[in-house]
This record gives sequence, C-alpha cells and structure tokens, in this order.
Amino acid sequence: MPTYPLDRIHIDHVFRNHPYKMREAHQHARYEIYYLADIKGSGQVTIADQTYPLTKNCLVLIDQHTPHRNDLSQADFHERYLLELDPTIFDTDSDKLVHVPISLFFQQNTGVYQLDLSTLRQIKQVLLSIYDESLFNEIYFEDLVRLRVLEIVLLLNRFFENQTLTSGKFSVAQKQTIEPVVKYINEHFSEDLSLTQLAEQFYLSKAYLARAFKGGTGKTLHAYLNDCRLKHAQRLLLLYPSYSIDEVAELCGFNSTSYFTKQFRLHTSLTPSQFRKAY
Repeated sequence: MPTYPLDRIHIDHVFRNHPYKMREAHQHARYEIYYLADIKGSGQVTIADQTYPLTKNCLVLIDQHTPHRNDLSQADFHERYLLELDPTIFDTDSDKLVHVPISLFFQQNTGVYQLDLSTLRQIKQVLLSIYDESLFNEIYFEDLVRLRVLEIVLLLNRFFENQTLTSGKFSVAQKQTIEPVVKYINEHFSEDLSLTQLAEQFYLSKAYLARAFKGGTGKTLHAYLNDCRLKHAQRLLLLYPSYSIDEVAELCGFNSTSYFTKQFRLHTSLTPSQFRKAY
C-alpha cells in the first residue's frame, strides 16, 4: 500500500482483498477526490449527514472540513485511488482558469457521481498520470498535479452542465429540440432572454417550448436562466473582487441590482456582499 505524503499533496492507490470499514467519521483540511476503480460486493460512504452507495467507477468529491466515513464491510475486494489536496496549492489564477473558485467547486459539488463513459475515461487517465508522476516526485511535480487537477475540474464542470438534459424525461425528438435552447442559454444568459424571444428564435410555440423545457430539465425556462445567471454571479464575485455589485448584476443579465440581490439571497441565503466576505 504505497503512499506519497508530499508537502501539500497526498495520493495513494489501494487494493484490499478483504472487507474494510472506517471505525468513525473523520475530516481534514484538504479537498478529496476518491475514485473507486473496482469493487466486488457493495459499499457506501457517509458524507456529513448524507449516505451514498459506492459502485464501480464512481467518483467521490469531498470538501475540506467535511466529516466522511467509508463502509466497504460488504465488499470482498476493492481498488481505489485517493487524492488529497491542500487548498493552498490553488490561487486566483487557478480559479480563473477553470471559471470557478476551487473552494466553491468542492463546496457545491461534494457527493458521489456516476460519470458518462467519455468523462470517466478522461478523468481516469488524468488520475493515473497524477499517480505515475507521484512515484518519482520530480521537479515541478506540484505544478503538474495542479494543472491536472484543474483539468479534472473542467471535465466535471462540463459533465455537470450536460446533466441538465440527461436527467430529464423526454423523447428523442424533444431532446433534439430543447438541447440547442439549453446550449444557447448557457452561452448567452447575460443577454436579455425571454420565453417569447427564444420561441421565436428556435421556431417553436411558446406553449411547447415551456412544456418541453420543464419536462427536459425539471425547471421552468425562467428558473433555469436565473440559475445560470446566479451561478455566474457567484464566480464573478469571488474571481473579481474589484467588480461592484452593480457591475456583477449587469454582467450576469440582471437589469435591476435590487432584484439581483433578492434572487441571490434566495439562492444562497446570503446577500452578494455577504457571500463575497464569506469566501
């Protein structure tokens, strides 16, 4: 069971041919990426107060200072990779490269994920390259790991955005209709968009677009647009501290700062100013 306890990065690759269970939940000041490459039997992980099943090829993200406990007592064998990252290896340049503060990424996405085959293959290759690099710990090791972790963050962000449609219940025809609308909103949310304007642009009736969009994404078009704007606002508030609240509101497509502040509070339980200070 080789481990590589470097200054700010810890990575190991474990095979266990017996059941395993943590005695109690633990937490640490590092971000954690856990990849379960194989398992014979069943397992679960409890993160904070939520319990998730652990299955072959699942990926686990855990924020710093978050209690968690693995239970593989019903598994005769498992293989996993564990990567722990000190938050100090990332800086504002790292955040800007992936379009989201790393702290916010792990806080919002702590949980267990079953990835599509393409994303899984790419992330697995990156994790293997990090592990191989750790065997030698040569010059610039930490810089290479930082870049590869940022690649994982970008791949996961793309996966999360694509999940908007894969989680919906609709026909192939509906998906083909709604997919370009979702993509357009993701790319143009800062513009003055509305159901009427989008229906006209994509040659759809307002009623059909509203119904298909809700069925496909689980949200109304207005709610989805609002979510896109508010997520981007969170990123701007943290990535660009020199931007005023008025500027952030305008850049995210809100015509009124007071409406932006109200929606932001509903979304995060904090005002934009409080959110910026909290992180």
